[in-house]
Amino acid sequence: MILNIDLKNNVFFLSLILFLACEKADPILEVTRPTSWTETSHSKGITPALSIVLPENKVNEITIKLDTSAWNAVKNDMKARTGRAFGGAVDPNIKIPPPEGILDAVSGDPVFVKATMYFENKVWENIGFRLKGNASLSSTWRSGNYKMPFKLKFDEFENSIPNIIDQRFYGFQELSFSPNFADPSFLKDRLVSELFREGGVPACRMAYYAVNIDLGDGPKYFGVYTVIESVADTFIKTQFKDNKGNVYKPESDFKTMNTARFEKQNNTITPDFSDVSQFISALNSSSRISNKKEWKKQLEKVFDVQHFLNWMAINNTIVNWDTYGVLAHNYYLFNCDGLIKFIPYDHNLSMQFRGGANNARFAISLDLKELTEAWPLMKFLGNDPDYYQDYKKYISKFTNKHLVPNTVNAKIDKYQKMLQPYVIKEVPGYSHMGNSTNFFNSISEIKTHLSNRFVTAREFSK
Repeated sequence: MILNIDLKNNVFFLSLILFLACEKADPILEVTRPTSWTETSHSKGITPALSIVLPENKVNEITIKLDTSAWNAVKNDMKARTGRAFGGAVDPNIKIPPPEGILDAVSGDPVFVKATMYFENKVWENIGFRLKGNASLSSTWRSGNYKMPFKLKFDEFENSIPNIIDQRFYGFQELSFSPNFADPSFLKDRLVSELFREGGVPACRMAYYAVNIDLGDGPKYFGVYTVIESVADTFIKTQFKDNKGNVYKPESDFKTMNTARFEKQNNTITPDFSDVSQFISALNSSSRISNKKEWKKQLEKVFDVQHFLNWMAINNTIVNWDTYGVLAHNYYLFNCDGLIKFIPYDHNLSMQFRGGANNARFAISLDLKELTEAWPLMKFLGNDPDYYQDYKKYISKFTNKHLVPNTVNAKIDKYQKMLQPYVIKEVPGYSHMGNSTNFFNSISEIKTHLSNRFVTAREFSK
């Protein structure tokens, strides 16, 4: 068949032919990268440089610059979410949106704004900066303390700014900056995560950063932050062979399946929750009473029970009330090779027995005596004699291998020496420490606490 097309009178067809010809000749749009861009420091396709971004034995120093309009956008957004200006009283005329999560103190995720980051004579342009956090953000905003928790996402604005497509920070897409809220030792998050990893429970790597931020009127020292890798970004890629499975950040007690309580961190195009739904069903199956052997078999098909028992052993040994078993947050779930694994997260309130309003929340005892069916995963596993013995064995192994006072104290001393020059420079309004005396006292308290837990856990696990 021969098509007889009058191109003179067929502008549409002429345009289509020219478009297709151009597409075939030049399918890739050339992008001019920022002058600071190098493949090693800025590109996507490199292995995350852990030794640069999350160094073990040094404090990184960075400067972040927001222009005045960006900082105003942050303030306006937070005022709409909290009902109060930065450091101000509640405005009764502002209708605050309802919280999205059951434990949210700030509704939803704050707005991303453009920022520039400077690190070791290199520049990252048009990165995404946003505040983050829950009680720490709410309290800090209310008090007018500039040392707020925040997140950096290096390719957040790639859809509107083509020359930063796939921008990374030495292989990292995003990083979370914790201000060490309620932890004048600056140690809890990093130390506990390290202890989990040493005990065989994968946990996020962390590093210390001395942060300067310019909000439009010149850079100011915002103090020492603990920087945490993203669970859905580098964590699963570097600590698991199978890193394609679903990652969830739940707010759930696991009594029932409610997809609204399982926020997906990846694979969001296909909203498939079948893996975690199977886990919830298996955990709460009536066979737990009628046929315990079958219940355990079906649960172990979908959930890594031994991994959780190990986490529970370490968590209860060090003492941590701000997670599952007391509150339904501060953990992730990751589907690895078809098994759901429990991932610990956020330990700035660990290594203390009480917390919450009026110290109303107590940590779980080693013998699990406080547990009720309000927390079925811990309660049901703890009620099984075989699982309970496994739990005690994990306590014994962790305590005798990784909680020996001399070993732990040497680690703490190393961090104290590394942090001290940067911590003592913090000033009121840009710190949660209070004063340097609190820094030293808090470190001494942690040493005493872990030494006492060493004795208690050894006695319990005999």
